Amino acid sequence: MRIFDLLAVFISVCLAVVGQLLLKMGMLRMGRFPLNISTIIQQYTRIFLNPFIIAGIIGFALSMLAWLYVLSRLELSVAYPFVALNYVLILFASHFLLKETITPVKIMGVAVIVMGVYLISRGA
Repeated sequence: MRIFDLLAVFISVCLAVVGQLLLKMGMLRMGRFPLNISTIIQQYTRIFLNPFIIAGIIGFALSMLAWLYVLSRLELSVAYPFVALNYVLILFASHFLLKETITPVKIMGVAVIVMGVYLISRGA
């Protein structure tokens, strides 16, 4: 795997994480909403006009463009396990940015994910 391909994977993963964080921040500002048929159009209109939601969707779109580049260069079975790094980055980013709790079980889970990604990437 060339360094530029690995960089593209990392960019795609990071953009997906940023997109997810922005979506969460947007929904925190929106608050909980009931799934009510009579107000669903108004609710989703408010959601899709939220600047954080718009930015999150853009982040995901940019992530997809980087991912398409990756798919044109690498075997799917090599590239796709790197997507699991989203779990690692989300765990720490949500802790620092959203004040979510990190538990020992979550740390162990992340360690297993990192080890799995490493082992799969060594097979390439």
